[in-house]
Amino acid sequence: MGRTEFNRRLQSAPPFRYRPPTDAELDDLVGAYEAIAGRRASRAVMNLLATCRRVHGIATVRHLHELHTELGTTTNLLAELRLREPSAFAASAKEGDLP
Repeated sequence: MGRTEFNRRLQSAPPFRYRPPTDAELDDLVGAYEAIAGRRASRAVMNLLATCRRVHGIATVRHLHELHTELGTTTNLLAELRLREPSAFAASAKEGDLP
């Protein structure tokens, strides 16, 4: 998916539901992403992880893993995660998640 396609789809993407992640939460997300992707996260990846966290809350890592299993690749993984509704995943968590 190119930037133009992403920007077009972003217009109908789910809104932010949660507060920005803390530094510790972002560190955990980066660690999870790097374990799944098998590569280091760049600053752009970290920013996209933070926006995914604002949509998916504490379920972000579970959704990331589920989507990676579905797609079978890390190509466009975070863009797809950002664009999907949390309810589209089998493993959605809402209890205890802070806005």
